[in-house]
Amino acid sequence: NGNAITIRDSLFDNNSAASGGAIQFYADLTTTNKFENIDIINSNFTNNRATANSADVSDNVGGSAINFLSVSDVDIDNCRFEDNVANAKGALRFVKFSDIYYNACKFNNNNATHGGAIYYQGLSTYVRGNSTYNKCSFDNNYATANGGAIFTLGNDVTIRESNFTNNHADAWAGGIQMGDAAANFVTANLIITKSRFINNYAADAGAVDAYGTSDVR
Repeated sequence: NGNAITIRDSLFDNNSAASGGAIQFYADLTTTNKFENIDIINSNFTNNRATANSADVSDNVGGSAINFLSVSDVDIDNCRFEDNVANAKGALRFVKFSDIYYNACKFNNNNATHGGAIYYQGLSTYVRGNSTYNKCSFDNNYATANGGAIFTLGNDVTIRESNFTNNHADAWAGGIQMGDAAANFVTANLIITKSRFINNYAADAGAVDAYGTSDVR
């Protein structure tokens, strides 16, 4: 418990692993152990890959740039995530998490099955997580299933002054996918303020799919 970590002014390029292509923070999901107070500042994550394959949202694989398992108080400030590829879930993947904050981050050209740029999975037996985006941009991210930019289960999401442009999902939600019909997770809240969604597309819900979301503002 209480492992504080700071990553600053760094480059992670062309790294590969089954999960957590560049970095993995792992604490046992069945215990109260967790990583706390993770700061990632002025850093770039490019051309990283998570090679494990799975389209199942419950499988424990993904995170072409970073895989986070059991974390809280994560601040990601002025970072760039670009051209990362996950065969499963997200350039960033979170499971059992709380208090995730992004400021002035850029997510460009990331690919995954679910959540081209970011994938969140709360656990139905735990309190749901929360994430906030301030002045971030998501451009040209792609999911072969759902959530071209972001896919989230059991996560309250707040988006402020951010842009989602040209993101694409083959199935649901070119921009943001909230919830999933096949998964048993707590409902969540979505708040979007002074943000723009432009030229995002999917088979259903071009910009946002708020499935099972309890409050949308």
